[in-house]
Amino acid sequence: MDPSAAAAAAAPTGLVGWIMANGQMVAFIGQMLFWLVVGVAAVWAAATFNRYVNFMMSDVETVEVVETPAADKAVSVEEFVE
Repeated sequence: MDPSAAAAAAAPTGLVGWIMANGQMVAFIGQMLFWLVVGVAAVWAAATFNRYVNFMMSDVETVEVVETPAADKAVSVEEFVE
């Protein structure tokens, strides 16, 4: 029996063979795509948060300040007690 024929018969074929031959390249490209998506998501989240903070700060600037009574001004308790 020819040893090369036995080795060829034992070698995986089809999808398993393709993954064994190209798996490292696929994993590398997959990892690069993953980190690209993570980076884009981080930039998008920072931009969205910046828009939210700017929106909230614009609401703060337009709110009118209501003056509170001075602490030394006496409040009549008798009008609240029955």
